[in-house]
Amino acid sequence: MSWRATEGTALLALVRDAIGLLKQVSPRPSARPPGRPVVYPDWLLAAMILVGLLKKKKAKSAQWEYWRQHQRLFQTLFANESFPGKSCYSDRYRKAHRVLQKVIVHVGRDAVKRKWADARCVAADKSLVRARGNPKHRQRSSKGVDLQAGWAKSPHHGWVWGYGVHMIATAPKPGEVVWPLAASLEPGHHSESAVLRGSIDRFPSEVRYGLFDAGFDSNALAEQFEDSAPARSRRRFLCPEIPRPNVGKPRKNKHSCSRERRYHAQRRQERRCFRTSPWGKKLYRRRKVTIEPLHERIKTLFDLHHRVWHFGLDNNRTQALASIFAYQLLLRHNHKKGNRTACVASITHGL
Repeated sequence: MSWRATEGTALLALVRDAIGLLKQVSPRPSARPPGRPVVYPDWLLAAMILVGLLKKKKAKSAQWEYWRQHQRLFQTLFANESFPGKSCYSDRYRKAHRVLQKVIVHVGRDAVKRKWADARCVAADKSLVRARGNPKHRQRSSKGVDLQAGWAKSPHHGWVWGYGVHMIATAPKPGEVVWPLAASLEPGHHSESAVLRGSIDRFPSEVRYGLFDAGFDSNALAEQFEDSAPARSRRRFLCPEIPRPNVGKPRKNKHSCSRERRYHAQRRQERRCFRTSPWGKKLYRRRKVTIEPLHERIKTLFDLHHRVWHFGLDNNRTQALASIFAYQLLLRHNHKKGNRTACVASITHGL
């Protein structure tokens, strides 16, 4: 296939940047690793997946075929590494989400360090993406239905059989760029509160305010977020409360007025007072113009509005995290060129 130099300039720059970042987070193989020897490093497979994603090749076989045809064009970027076969590429595709999840956190912290991203205020959100197959056929046959997905309810689409993309991003002042800081993909029925509890350690140390919707309303989560702040600093957890029918009613449990319960109630009251204050309301309004549009922007760029690309949880984890990593690379490309905006669609059209 013919290749014009002007067509691949931005793509080669993105791949070169991605390789450097992936190498920093990829585990270094030990002298005698247990099990089957690793011939192809993780960063190599992740970079190949990234290129297939940017070229909008939805099938794994189509991504591998693109690499087979354009192997010479990227050979200089891979330091004479050999490329895997088709079966190896498909097998390692399911495991690439591990290194992609690490590199997303690394790129987010690097953007904060370079002052490209303002991480003092962050937001977390879950966005649903439909799985492949018709869930009505699940009771009759599993053929054509992704049984690793789960049911979840979306305010816009209603009940959805699919996956949930959980993302943490910056929530800066209006006009500034919103950067993804961490992400994961789980079956749709997984609670966003439970997923976030395992991601608290991925927040940058600069975080002071967290913006969450009512699905994150949990004393345990809020106190974990607040107590994870660095020394001599304080974090604020801003989240609307879920209405509970037993509020204000006398409790039958004799331990209902224990010291521990009063302690949690006091902290919850402090969070309520701060969220309803003028400054708290002003901060929380950032959520609608930061994390929620970011999900839609990534879905539009990588054609995720209709459904996911693959069958299986791990395959879709790789694809979703690769999409977020690609978006980070596009933002980095813009910032390095001196264009500190989130207008990256024009770059993808020229790849």
